[in-house]
Amino acid sequence: MAEGDVMTDLTALATPLGKRVQVRERHSDGLTATYLVDDNELVLSGHFPGFAIFPGVCLIECAHQAALLALPPGMTLASVERVRFHSPVFPGDEITVRLTIADRTGTARLTVRRPGVDQPLNAADIRLRYRERDDREHR
Repeated sequence: MAEGDVMTDLTALATPLGKRVQVRERHSDGLTATYLVDDNELVLSGHFPGFAIFPGVCLIECAHQAALLALPPGMTLASVERVRFHSPVFPGDEITVRLTIADRTGTARLTVRRPGVDQPLNAADIRLRYRERDDREHR
């Protein structure tokens, strides 16, 4: 990448996740994305050994990746305004991120489908604020 180029490719971002969230549906006010927590996620190896739980920071990362896919190019995370975790997420769970964007704020509700459980569980509610990126920050 040449000096001054703006990075907009999600594949170039550092992330604790083993892969990217997958967009399932775009809405006029945001999108719905999913992420399957694999048994071999690197973050699981040291997070409660013997009783692996997907770290909360990874749920925030799922919401952030969804927001970057919904926002116009050139936006960057300004703050994590609010996070409330409701249910743990385990290997084999599928996370669904329902993201709404309004006034540069991404509000995400993350639900989890767990094998053998009929109803999705509310995993987290997250609010992220974004701002336009100043290209001088990346030089």
